[in-house]
Amino acid sequence: MSRICCICGKKLGMLDAKCLTKDKESVCQDDVQRIFSDKSVTKLGIKLNAANAIANYESSYLISLVADGKKISINSQLDRISEQVDKVKADKLVGVKPILKALPSILDEDEEILCATNGNSGSEVMLLLSTNKRFLAVYRAPMGLETKSINIPLSKINDLSYKSGMVFAKLFISNGSQNFKFTNLSLDGAKALTNSLNEQLNRNENTVSQNTVTNSADEIVKFKKLADNGIITQEEFEAKKKQLLGL
Repeated sequence: MSRICCICGKKLGMLDAKCLTKDKESVCQDDVQRIFSDKSVTKLGIKLNAANAIANYESSYLISLVADGKKISINSQLDRISEQVDKVKADKLVGVKPILKALPSILDEDEEILCATNGNSGSEVMLLLSTNKRFLAVYRAPMGLETKSINIPLSKINDLSYKSGMVFAKLFISNGSQNFKFTNLSLDGAKALTNSLNEQLNRNENTVSQNTVTNSADEIVKFKKLADNGIITQEEFEAKKKQLLGL
């Protein structure tokens, strides 16, 4: 643990208020104030919300923020994410509060949460999310001592299913190289999460298909011009058109 602030280089005494970054570098109290835009991050509150937030960031990122004169917000991001989760939760969520505090540093700014439910990975209770970009499972130990996440982009999901029991359900998801199993999902939660992910997968597949058709049409127009200008023969154009159309 460093006793020098990684941002300003100030030497810190044993009693000086400070936070630790994700890579265990110290940030002095004054620089914590400079990093966050939230008025609630006062000197009295440094050990509460700011300390948890600082622990989610690498020191190099925080140094660049201060150097560029930029700020980040704890509460506005957290409030927005909390509202999203509350709107799309498939059932009553358990142990969510400590996990929510980790999400601002995990989710992209333009990422939208579409479904949320609980599930277990081993003995750990995780928040399972479907977003417009990925499947995400997040666990955070009490007091923010440890954060774990399983992140599978939509483009990497190649197997998805759930199995219902009498009371609970199991979710199975694979990215091709790893298979993941989550247990103790509610029946409604497993169904809602699977449906949400499948909707996103179908939407992405349709987008890819539309882009492929558009690209093929553009290529055909390009080769037609070459044929019209005598650069390639009509037979070569017809052969290329069939290739692009998959005929």
